[in-house]
Amino acid sequence: MKKVKAETRLPYLPGGIVVHILAKLPVKSLLQFRCVSKYWRSLISDPKFNLSTQKEQVVVMSMPILQSKYQKSALVHVICDEASMKVLPLPNPLRGPYYNDLPDLRGSCNGLVLVSYDQDLFLWNPSTRWCIKVLSHWCLGKYRQGSSFISGLCYDSSTGDYKAIMVSRACNFAMVGSFGNKTWTEIHFPYTDRILESGPTTNDRTHWLVHRGEDLHSQVMHNLIVSFDPQMNDFVEMPVPQNERIKRNIVHGFGVLGGCLSLALTSVHEGRKVTSVEVFAMRKYGDEASWTSLFIISDLILWNPGYTSVVSLCSTTNGEVLFLWEGEGGVMAYNPERNSYRCVKSRSCRVYCITSFSESVVSPPCCNWETEDYTVISLSGPMQKYNTRRPGVALSK
Repeated sequence: MKKVKAETRLPYLPGGIVVHILAKLPVKSLLQFRCVSKYWRSLISDPKFNLSTQKEQVVVMSMPILQSKYQKSALVHVICDEASMKVLPLPNPLRGPYYNDLPDLRGSCNGLVLVSYDQDLFLWNPSTRWCIKVLSHWCLGKYRQGSSFISGLCYDSSTGDYKAIMVSRACNFAMVGSFGNKTWTEIHFPYTDRILESGPTTNDRTHWLVHRGEDLHSQVMHNLIVSFDPQMNDFVEMPVPQNERIKRNIVHGFGVLGGCLSLALTSVHEGRKVTSVEVFAMRKYGDEASWTSLFIISDLILWNPGYTSVVSLCSTTNGEVLFLWEGEGGVMAYNPERNSYRCVKSRSCRVYCITSFSESVVSPPCCNWETEDYTVISLSGPMQKYNTRRPGVALSK
């Protein structure tokens, strides 16, 4: 008589419990578990899949202080955990032999970092090491004449498309690049009479800080936060703190802390010296009344308030807050409990760009490398199509 082998079946788990369990796993394990089934793969790869132990990290790009001016090279570090710097390999697509410039960080969204390299844009996930070219901006050459751009990255949840926004500092327009349909669309930007500074991406929207003084030599600025809505392809004004004391301060930095928009403000004293930096956060997105003072860095001295940035980046596991500190050319780790700070940087390197990102397993979208067709939709004039053939760069881990 043949023995019938008993079938071993895994117990059924509701989808909500599966998501809860997966969200507690480290990135390395999640990358392996994407091979379990198509459902798990789509679940883990979803841009809205959030890790419960998600870490905010900072990626730093720098150049060796001693290097030949004819041979440029970039070094990549990640600042995480206890505000310690760790070397991260530069992805192969960002060190191709046919590129002339150093890679430049242009923002982040859902754990993906937007990198501009030569005349192309790349999406890079520092957590999984995946990197891919998504769009070229060489065809925007005529728009660059006499104008410089600042960039940002956002996500359109209605279409699942990532978009890059390039805002002109001098002209009244911005270019929106869609990675899904490979188009650059020109839209109106009505804030050209103000000084423009790039800001963070949160709630899938990219933000900028625009401010204007009462005159060319004014130290007191009137500030305004502008966000880009990727679904409407339009700019929306955000509320800023309306406290009279805040209005008289200088905004030294516009960043993000714990997923909330953050402002670093200072008061001007005699001798153009600042003795304290107060950090505010918008606890509830879009709510003016939710702006709250978090802490004051009381012993930080900035000798040139108009040109020194103190931009909040993220918090670490040991309770420190990381800031972009342009005055010292690196990253500052501030301890709110001890009211102490220290500089986090490599002595042998010169930092040239910094951005924060959230640890995730999101993969950059696919792109057709063989034939690259780009469409530019202008506010005035006919729609123009471009085609360029460049050597394809494979995905890099």
